[in-house]
Amino acid sequence: VSTQSTWEAVVSTQSTWEAVVSTQSTWEAVVSTQSTWEAVVSTQSTWAIQKANDTLTDPWARKLWESGRSFDDRIPKDNEGTGTEDEFFDVYGEAFNRWTYWSTDPDPPDLGNKDTPDDDVEEFYEFWYSFSSWRDFNFHGEHNLEDAETRDEKRWMAQQNAKDPKVKAAKKEEKTKIRRMVDNAHKNDPRVNRIRERRRAEKEAKKEARREAKRKVKEEAEARSRAIREKEAAEEKARKDEADRVAKAAQTTQRKLRKLQNKIRKFCFSEKWEDLVESGDVELLCNYGGAEVLKPLVKALKDDAPGAADLLRSTVNKAKDARAEKLAAKEAEAKRREAEEAAKRAEKAARLKWNKQECELLSKAVSRFPGGTLERWDKIRKYLDKESAGGCSRTNEDIIDKVKSLSKKVKSRRQKGKKNGKKTS
Repeated sequence: VSTQSTWEAVVSTQSTWEAVVSTQSTWEAVVSTQSTWEAVVSTQSTWAIQKANDTLTDPWARKLWESGRSFDDRIPKDNEGTGTEDEFFDVYGEAFNRWTYWSTDPDPPDLGNKDTPDDDVEEFYEFWYSFSSWRDFNFHGEHNLEDAETRDEKRWMAQQNAKDPKVKAAKKEEKTKIRRMVDNAHKNDPRVNRIRERRRAEKEAKKEARREAKRKVKEEAEARSRAIREKEAAEEKARKDEADRVAKAAQTTQRKLRKLQNKIRKFCFSEKWEDLVESGDVELLCNYGGAEVLKPLVKALKDDAPGAADLLRSTVNKAKDARAEKLAAKEAEAKRREAEEAAKRAEKAARLKWNKQECELLSKAVSRFPGGTLERWDKIRKYLDKESAGGCSRTNEDIIDKVKSLSKKVKSRRQKGKKNGKKTS
């Protein structure tokens, strides 16, 4: 039994030793596997670093990588930032600062605060209403740009992805969000409301100023018109008063003159003075001159003053001379007018006198430029001057008179021909 126990112990010890040997072999395998894994990890790290470097150094790849990163693209809700002014600037200031990450402008304007100048506020909204984003949604497309082997293939893939509905939808969604955020901010911005109210007040003030200016202009025009009317009325009244005064003065003068004329007639037909004046010269004497001529004569005849007879004779002779001068002037004027008319008739006759060549050219010109032709007489005149080499320099009036004269002659001949034809028949 003891020997058997010892043998079992030996066997057990051998098994343990074999287990130890087996364990050592496994451990060596583990150590070898760990070394291999570390080599793999080292290789993968090196590849990842190289890949990251390639991505970050390639603008296109980096743009696509950054566009695909997680981004908080939330925008304030419609009712957010509508409380106090500080709440508005806190809510929308954070949102705009977040979205400026995608701006192509490296220095985008800041939302500012309630004390920001109006020009800067307007510049801020002008920037965001025309916001340009560099965000690229090609990663939503069908083609993976990293699979491209050449730059031309990558460009073709990008163009195809740009047409992809998913890419278009993503780009449209981004624009819609930004526009909605800008619209809400613009609507709720207290500064914009103040600017709008100020401009409305300025516009209304300008309108009021224009209305006031128009009112003043209208009042001034009415005042000027009223002043003109009053002046014209005053002038008209003055003219009327003057006319009335002149008419009354004329009536008075005429009345006095008639009295003097009656007295002259009475004296001339009296026994004392009738031998000095012929009956036909009495009216001539009465109508000669005015009161300034007849008044001294009437006084002299009435007072039977010395020299009254001589004054009467001289006054009658002056009246006769004045009548003779007047008749001579009328005759001279009539002769002058008659001479002018004769000269005009002679001049017209000279103008109407055309030689045979001129008449032939005129006939051709009238046929070439019939009635209704625009600027007919100018064209006929130029034609005559050109065809006659300057030898037929006639005016438009000369041409018209000649054409009328020829037309009358033609009509007269036709009428005579018709009469002769009737007599023959």
